[in-house]
Amino acid sequence: MVRKLSVRTATFDDLPRLNDIAARAVNTLLSPYFTAEQFHAANEAKIYQLDADLVEAGTYYVGEIDGVVVAGSGWSTSGQLDSIVGRETEARGTAAMRSSYVDPGWSRRGIASLLARTTETAASLSGFHRYESMCTPAAAAMRRALGYQTVGSAKVPYGPGSVLDLVVMRKEAGARPGRSMRNP
Repeated sequence: MVRKLSVRTATFDDLPRLNDIAARAVNTLLSPYFTAEQFHAANEAKIYQLDADLVEAGTYYVGEIDGVVVAGSGWSTSGQLDSIVGRETEARGTAAMRSSYVDPGWSRRGIASLLARTTETAASLSGFHRYESMCTPAAAAMRRALGYQTVGSAKVPYGPGSVLDLVVMRKEAGARPGRSMRNP
């Protein structure tokens, strides 16, 4: 059976479905990385809840299979990402790749990579020449395959006494997988 894959800009009507996908993705795909206590705290804090500002800004995209939303990913200016980890704002021209989730039933089929390329292209068309992402270990593997380099780590507190360990990754526009950012 041939399936129809499409990508489009997300709407507010997509939010309930996207938040459901995000919750299931966190609770399924991140099981090797979280303890039971971390899952409980993550679900209580709803750390996966999609930032509606991305939808309002037109910078969040969905992947659909046969008209059904199965994934989402977005981008914003780096200042929003910087505020999450409490650091000085990155240099202008850096876009933050954010909130990438795939329905667990559709994972490992290239949909997240397609959406990552979509967000990078949209950010480039808006004048950004560098991309940064704060990733879970599972997402970091995908970003690495797309040419992102690890540039640091971050500990983001959520819920009482819980900390999310993230990998900070960066990619220059035009960088190809297997090439360093210094020698694209």
